[in-house]
Amino acid sequence: MRSRGTEGEDVTVLSQATDAKGYFLATLSPLEVKGLKKKVIKIKECRAFLELSPDDTCTYPTEINRGISGAILQTYRLLENKLKRGL
Repeated sequence: MRSRGTEGEDVTVLSQATDAKGYFLATLSPLEVKGLKKKVIKIKECRAFLELSPDDTCTYPTEINRGISGAILQTYRLLENKLKRGL
């Protein structure tokens, strides 16, 4: 993520495992979206990294399908005003 077109630090967000179709939801806290200086951060590029292989016999990472360098997400959506309720 970059702040208003300027160079900035990358932000890492962990998500839950994908569903059967490969979809996942990653949420950002207001602090991550606004940054420490209350400036709105522009999401420039999202990458997905594989943490664990779906195959239990595969124990080492490879660059197949950008498993090490991270695959750039083709599409992503920002869900505005998303409310999350606690139990």
